[in-house]
Amino acid sequence: EQTDMAKVFLHKAAKKMKKFVDQNRRPMEFRVGDQVLVKLYSDRTGIFRGRHKSLIRKYEGPFTVLKRIGKLAYKLDLPSDFKVHSVFHVCNLKPFYVDEEDSERSVPERDPILQRAPPTKRAAGRQMEEILRHKTNYLGEPKKYQVKWIGEHNPTWEYAFRMKQRYPLEVKAYHETA
Repeated sequence: EQTDMAKVFLHKAAKKMKKFVDQNRRPMEFRVGDQVLVKLYSDRTGIFRGRHKSLIRKYEGPFTVLKRIGKLAYKLDLPSDFKVHSVFHVCNLKPFYVDEEDSERSVPERDPILQRAPPTKRAAGRQMEEILRHKTNYLGEPKKYQVKWIGEHNPTWEYAFRMKQRYPLEVKAYHETA
């Protein structure tokens, strides 16, 4: 009897929550060939590490819709250097509108967010000799690497995400031998 009553209350609560959520929800549909903007998340992709979230664009694009997958997902034509999956849920997409008066205004002036960060002044022009050791975070993943540079006496600590961007083969070889 109490379980039946609990089920009734849970059903009523779910119905009420759905009513309020649906008030602000707009159905979104795109056709093959449409131009869309994509919302990318830093916590899932890890591509924004080292950049402050207020300096990152919320939406990237425009990209062309290649295919509809199911009712709520779309496959997009992403550049090959993007290291993210090309299928996105409709809630992460929004239509791209070209400015009719000034078409150049529609094109973003800032660099793409997924472009590699330029090397820092410290790392520019230096060649790595070897990775000596690493520090890990609380999950056991590398956070920093101690690197010995060619022509320098003192090794430096470099962030793991930068090392993986600039020296992916060396980092892989270090972990295979460590």
